[in-house]
Amino acid sequence: MKKNNNTNQVDPEEYTDETVSESKEKPTEKPVDYPTENFYFDHTKVSAPYVKIASKKAGKKGDVIVKYDIRLCQPNFECMDTDEVHTLKHFLSEIFYQSFKNVIDVSPNGSRTGFYITMFDGVAEETMAKVIVEAMQKIVTFSDANPIPFATETSCSSPKDHNLIKAKKRAMMFIGGIMSKGYQA
Repeated sequence: MKKNNNTNQVDPEEYTDETVSESKEKPTEKPVDYPTENFYFDHTKVSAPYVKIASKKAGKKGDVIVKYDIRLCQPNFECMDTDEVHTLKHFLSEIFYQSFKNVIDVSPNGSRTGFYITMFDGVAEETMAKVIVEAMQKIVTFSDANPIPFATETSCSSPKDHNLIKAKKRAMMFIGGIMSKGYQA
């Protein structure tokens, strides 16, 4: 993979423009301006919580980048507060970067209803769902006496914007939802 010498970023020319989607339902028209599956995925036809592959991009040299949609809240009905999202982000990042060597990014989605996990090659949705449930179980059992991972002024630009109580509650809701209905959207 070529990197730009000045920024250490991957050369975007190495990846195809075509996104390979695992989505079961698609609108008849895909907007050409949006390179991501999520902008043309019908958010009214899903039931959160769920885990799904949002997109796959194949590199010209055979590598594959997979983006997972980890949805914790029902789209168009609820969203998380920023302190809750922030706390979950810290935990999920720590857990995923320790569990997988091929993780590229763990980030909240803009609607604050879940997270995207992006990685090279990827794993099956069912495997990802199991790992997310295990991660949420770690959050639920995390001792309130311990500091939130990386929530310091040197590691975080907003270390006071955390809420472990809300994060634990959301983690329990995710686990309960996945256990009762499964991981599919």
